[in-house]
Amino acid sequence: MHRLKGIFCVMLWAISIQQLSAQNQKTAKVGLTDLFQLADENNRELKILDNNLKIAETAVKVEKDKLLPSLEASMAFSYNGDGWITDRDFSNGFSAPIPDFGNNFALEAKQIIYAGGAIKTAVGMAKRNQDLSQLTKDKVRQNIRFGIAGYYLEIIKLGNQKQIIGKNIAQTQKMIAQIKAKNNQGVALKNNITRFELQLQSYNLGLLKITNTITILNNELVKMLQLPVGTILELHSEDQAVAELQTASGDSWKTLATNNSPLLKETQLQTEQAKSGEKLVKTDNLPQIFAFAGDYLNGPIMIEIPVIDKNFNYWFAGVGIKYNIASLYKTKNKLKAAQLSTQNSIENQDIVKEQLENDVQAAYIRYLETLDVYKTQLKSVDLAQQNYTVIKNRYDNDLVLITEMLDAENAKLDAELQATNAKINILFHYYQLKKLSGTL
Repeated sequence: MHRLKGIFCVMLWAISIQQLSAQNQKTAKVGLTDLFQLADENNRELKILDNNLKIAETAVKVEKDKLLPSLEASMAFSYNGDGWITDRDFSNGFSAPIPDFGNNFALEAKQIIYAGGAIKTAVGMAKRNQDLSQLTKDKVRQNIRFGIAGYYLEIIKLGNQKQIIGKNIAQTQKMIAQIKAKNNQGVALKNNITRFELQLQSYNLGLLKITNTITILNNELVKMLQLPVGTILELHSEDQAVAELQTASGDSWKTLATNNSPLLKETQLQTEQAKSGEKLVKTDNLPQIFAFAGDYLNGPIMIEIPVIDKNFNYWFAGVGIKYNIASLYKTKNKLKAAQLSTQNSIENQDIVKEQLENDVQAAYIRYLETLDVYKTQLKSVDLAQQNYTVIKNRYDNDLVLITEMLDAENAKLDAELQATNAKINILFHYYQLKKLSGTL
């Protein structure tokens, strides 16, 4: 019985360990679009920017609330002591009884009719701040997505290299088996086996380094996406970009960047914001016109002697005007500073636009270059494969040395790896163009 309990406990322990391992190592099959979606949902930096956007939206409402009338109500109760009346020289004094209980009720309303456009301008500036918050989020999201694309492409590239090296390992193992068979027949030297075994060890070491690098990059990507620790991402390649970009011109990408780049839109809004700030300063030189109304209920009535123990209610309404005379000599320098700020914003907008066009052009040139490099590498792979086939046939017929066979194998592997890297570079420059154009 005790033995059965012990076996049962061991089984429960084993099951719990398997469940814990499954929880710590979750596998997710995703593409780049899925990674972008996960970042939008989970990235902490984007969550902070979402909150900033909500704050900006609230700020717009706060400025709009200034268009509403102000309304104040007050209520007070007091205990009144008796008064004392004297001549101006403080002689002939006598007491003036005042009712002990005093009360005051007041209701006042005020509505701005004209403020020189100050409130409307402030609302517009708050809206542009809201737009700037959205653009900041878009800009950061583009940067995050480009970073994710970098990890994604690097992992895909290393995965392709891993497959290529794996095929060469299998091929080398097959070669070792063939040479050993020849050695047993006395037609091959043992040194030839050693050469290929050294080559096999080199492949295995390269495979280990690639596997470790993929693990490190996977962990970094998981952290960026705020996924559970231990998640293993199985990435599948998305190669449609290569064909898609071949029909797009450099001018098309420039136009796309001009219309969509968050960075350029940000500078445009900053220019508009500076102009609004200039307009807001000018409103200091204009008067404010407002309507007002009020209703008061006070008691007792103390403006009479003796004091009248009654409530006195009165109301009023009217229109007022307010002007800050000091603005005549204080606004000049403020306006000059605002105008200089506007000029700087315009200059910065032109600089950013020019730099953006240059960056797009450079990225597009690099993209065209990667297309040519990829075509060249594909030809190299074909030539290296042909050379390897010829050398292997000659080696099988004992017409060339093993060193030539190793050279041909290394050349084939190098060509395959270079072609894989070239294909990934095409996608990298494609995503770089999309980031610059604000469409990633």
